[in-house]
Amino acid sequence: MNSRQRYKLRRKEKRMEQRKEESRKVNSFDVMAQIIFELNKLPTAQAKPLRLRKPIMPNGDITARA
Repeated sequence: MNSRQRYKLRRKEKRMEQRKEESRKVNSFDVMAQIIFELNKLPTAQAKPLRLRKPIMPNGDITARA
């Protein structure tokens, strides 16, 4: 094997190593998209109706006391 062939082989190995490293990296956009997708699949909880503090009289007036 001459020096030219060794050089080509080293470059090829280096490129393959770079591709491996790139495949290991995590894309933050993909992670966020996956989280949002999973959250959308969860069932939504029904919100409690807000309780009015002052009771309403049958004629529509609001009383001062409960």
